[in-house]
Amino acid sequence: MTHLTERLRGLYEGNTDRAHRFRYGLLAFDLATLLFIVVSSFMPREPLVEGVDVLIGVAVTVDFLSRLAICPRPAREFMRPTTWADLAAIASFLAPIVGEGAGFLRILRTLRLLRTYQLLDRVA
Repeated sequence: MTHLTERLRGLYEGNTDRAHRFRYGLLAFDLATLLFIVVSSFMPREPLVEGVDVLIGVAVTVDFLSRLAICPRPAREFMRPTTWADLAAIASFLAPIVGEGAGFLRILRTLRLLRTYQLLDRVA
């Protein structure tokens, strides 16, 4: 597991070209996710949209767990608002949304923008 953790640390915190490309990829993913959130808000709930929701939720979960794995003190991460924003976004993407009653969960996805601003600091 240490080898995987070191590779992840290199991608998320390294100063190599590969690490910079990886973080630009994360930024592109966040922007594409935001675009999807805006566009899908005006679309009816269809299986395709819900399928994309789940795929994005899985990707966000993998990103979250990867960042947690490289933290020297993972428990301390839960004191940060961006961690809770990610958890809210994950829950909203993975939650089965049925009808208008649970539609409020979609707004939680925009909280992921907090992490995008944090990522911009690491890209440069």
